[in-house]
Amino acid sequence: MKINDLVIYIKVYETNSMNKAAQSLGYAQSNISQRIQFLENYFNQTFFIRGRSGINPTKNGDIFYEYSKTIINETDKLNNMFVSRKKSILCSELLFNVMYKKKSLNELSEANIKLVNSSYINIESTRNNYDEILTFNKLNTKYYKLTTISSMNVGMYKSNMVQDDTELPLLVNTDIKCPLREISLNLKTIPQIVELDSLDAIINIVKNGEGMALLPKESVLDLPLVNTLKQIKAVPFYKYNHLSNM
Repeated sequence: MKINDLVIYIKVYETNSMNKAAQSLGYAQSNISQRIQFLENYFNQTFFIRGRSGINPTKNGDIFYEYSKTIINETDKLNNMFVSRKKSILCSELLFNVMYKKKSLNELSEANIKLVNSSYINIESTRNNYDEILTFNKLNTKYYKLTTISSMNVGMYKSNMVQDDTELPLLVNTDIKCPLREISLNLKTIPQIVELDSLDAIINIVKNGEGMALLPKESVLDLPLVNTLKQIKAVPFYKYNHLSNM
């Protein structure tokens, strides 16, 4: 039995679904089913009753859920005792770029920071434990507590050399959960939309007068760009801390 088997069990128990657990953890459903079957065979118990409407835990399944949570939490505590480690932070790539420019991340040398796009924040937060998570998306988890809500200012920018922006394509991030992408598509009706997976690439194209994009104010302060929005929009983001550190 592996520690990750317990992580899988907890997710299946909490979602009452092999399929939802697989999607959340980024595994194939067949792998999830195999690991649950392995645990039931290992302990010679039935932990779930399968039905058309999903799966429901048995009494022993409830007991094993509490056991799994205890083992995961105690293992994390033991790791903290044995290893003198840096603070671990999971952060959205876009949010990191903005906070770095604002010099809000003064702990760069004192932390291990993992960057992922917004679509993978929830998945990564279930695969590994982090001391802190910085995200645009609210987390639905029992293991982290929301500690701070902040915001960043954004505007719809074009080059100051462009007079008529009606023919400019709208540049958006390929990450479907990127907050700037969602706001951009709701703000303007643009005949042409170009998707890119790099904030730097988007900024360069806008700077060259070949497109317009919704961008964080902090990322373009020193650039010859013009904000076409009458009002600066504020995009919220959230800081979560792992309960074991509180």
